[in-house]
Amino acid sequence: MKKIQCDHCEQLFSITEIKTEKSTTLPGNITRHYFECPGCQHEYTSYFLDDEMRQMQLEIKYLQSKTGLKIKQKNKLLKLTRKLTSMNQQYLKAYNEMVENNA
Repeated sequence: MKKIQCDHCEQLFSITEIKTEKSTTLPGNITRHYFECPGCQHEYTSYFLDDEMRQMQLEIKYLQSKTGLKIKQKNKLLKLTRKLTSMNQQYLKAYNEMVENNA
């Protein structure tokens, strides 16, 4: 398993658990998924999910499970994946800005 080095205490560790929490800093039904350094408990955000993103994940999973996708289905899969990534990046940016402003 790949080891990660903490940016704060420099301990090497493997991710053993992804924790979740309802985001209190972002509006809506958003869940933050993260892991912690076992040495200093610094939190690293893996990703965010809201209701729309959960639906997109289900659709992506369905399309990925099909064999012999048509071009239209491949394009839809690519579009959903890009949109999901973009939404996650927007939530991460907003979350980091709110955390910094509250520090």
